[in-house]
Amino acid sequence: NPEFKTASHATLPANTMVKITNLVNGKAVIVKINDKLPESSKKSVMLSKAAAADIDLLISGCVKVKIEEINTSLIADESVKISSQNQKNEDTDKQLFGSAGTYNCDGVAQLAKGYGVQVAALASMKAFKHLCNELSSKTTGDAIFVHVIETADKGKLYRVLIGNFDTYEAAKGKLAQIATLGYKPVIRTHSNMPTAANSVSSK
Repeated sequence: NPEFKTASHATLPANTMVKITNLVNGKAVIVKINDKLPESSKKSVMLSKAAAADIDLLISGCVKVKIEEINTSLIADESVKISSQNQKNEDTDKQLFGSAGTYNCDGVAQLAKGYGVQVAALASMKAFKHLCNELSSKTTGDAIFVHVIETADKGKLYRVLIGNFDTYEAAKGKLAQIATLGYKPVIRTHSNMPTAANSVSSK
């Protein structure tokens, strides 16, 4: 059942309780092993939808994780620790991307210039963090920027862009490349964004 926090594993027996930590964002979840992965699987563990949502895997789908078997008598205490740590991570993200401006995926303010290829505009912080992780694994060499803007109807909107190209034509080449990855990119200029506090140059 995708709504339960369960997982499939290649070697661990059914009913084993396991702590899965996403090594990209530090978030964790406790799951029960309820199935066995096929020998042909290249993954070490497969999470249910509910478990994947807890550690922000619904968009990125595949990241490096830490797998720890847990004594059933310690599950209650471990769950409290996990909840506290996950909330702390979310609160930190909200502070880093608190005001309108341009940032990198770690929340450091940037002074981006020229044109960027927008991959998506998302209202959810979790969703844009997922996308940043996904793009980091699929593209190399180009900086990833997040335009944080305030909208009247949706509140904060996070535009995720790749690159800071000097010309529109250069951005068009990257747009074509990003489109082959299954996204629907558009070209935007960085110059109409407000400057976030403590910005650093991207070039």
